Amino acid sequence: MNWSARTVSTAAAALSLLLSHHLTNAAPPLAGSTLQGPRIRVEGETFNFGYVPQHAFMTHTYWLKNPGTETVRIQRLAPNCGCTTAPLTDSVITVGDSIPLEITFGSRGMLGHVEKHVRIFANAAGRIPALTFTADVLPDTARGPSVTMLPRAMKVNPVNQPAKGNWTVEMTLMNNGTQPVDVRAVSWPWRGFKLGGDRYTLQPGEKRPIMITMAPLAGGTLGKSVTFELSDPPGTRVSASIMPLEQGDEQ
Repeated sequence: MNWSARTVSTAAAALSLLLSHHLTNAAPPLAGSTLQGPRIRVEGETFNFGYVPQHAFMTHTYWLKNPGTETVRIQRLAPNCGCTTAPLTDSVITVGDSIPLEITFGSRGMLGHVEKHVRIFANAAGRIPALTFTADVLPDTARGPSVTMLPRAMKVNPVNQPAKGNWTVEMTLMNNGTQPVDVRAVSWPWRGFKLGGDRYTLQPGEKRPIMITMAPLAGGTLGKSVTFELSDPPGTRVSASIMPLEQGDEQ
């Protein structure tokens, strides 16, 4: 095949135009993973306590991370309910670091499904997540889910705690249903609290003791809690609380 100079020139021009159009409309390169400025990210912004007892205190620890390029400084935390406390024990998150934030929810006066929030006020750029938790509060006489903790709320006498060092308390997981259930712990205090095991299989009617080693509850402590998730299709959760005796409680 013979190609004239004009034909070759025309084809080259067309190819050049096509390449120019492709490069002009190509997708931009992916941006780097580093976010500019101070940033706050929380893995698991929403936590589900599941079924909880009335007149108890439940705790959960959120981890706040700074994936940005500047230090985060938290000014304050604002729960949307007086039933929730969120003490700010560390207000600075350096670049690439994380800090724990433990919230405590008091279920006194509550019944049924509740949803609460804690707002974070900080110098962070972009979206600042709100910490959210949900719970289904059961009265003391309610049967509850197929697996329950006994007791649902354990009250300990501070005078029985050691002056220093850890001590051990015992609670019980019970399967009230007709089918075997796998149970796993999904939340417990990150410091000063250790479970004897975090995964169990309970046969129908079985009771399984749970040994908990924990630091003594300091003065002013409202309580601590552990949350278990069941293997049923909804992923039912149940939480139990350990808290100090209050004035007027039975010894």
